[in-house]
Amino acid sequence: MNYKGSHGFMSFNVEGNILVIEGQGPWNLDAIDQSVIETKEKIEKLYWKPWGVLVIAHGDSILIPEAVKKLIQIIESDRTKGRLATALIIRNCEIPNLVETHLGKIYMTAGDEFAFFDEEKDARQWLQQQLNSQMRILPVA
Repeated sequence: MNYKGSHGFMSFNVEGNILVIEGQGPWNLDAIDQSVIETKEKIEKLYWKPWGVLVIAHGDSILIPEAVKKLIQIIESDRTKGRLATALIIRNCEIPNLVETHLGKIYMTAGDEFAFFDEEKDARQWLQQQLNSQMRILPVA
């Protein structure tokens, strides 16, 4: 599934037990809401078993405050449905420290296990390690 609007773009793919999100901000609330609608079926297939997220953000990927609140709610909800960790890669960014701090605060506030990486191979390896090592009892659907 893909979302492309005036406020960023996002694509979503499920690869085994990993949701891959690739996009470029800035993102507003409409962009987040539309992506939830368009990806609902794909993401629900991951629920109730351990799964993780790989985020590949291009450019200066910042969310406006309303979108930040919504994303935190989504992550918190997903964590009750088996989401264990998020690996983030920031590419082609003019302000990488600011974007990393901004995104890091979102994932920290949501209580997510997360880490930043330069290479996709390293991000995927860490994410798989998190999924393998964090076996826990998940709520029943």
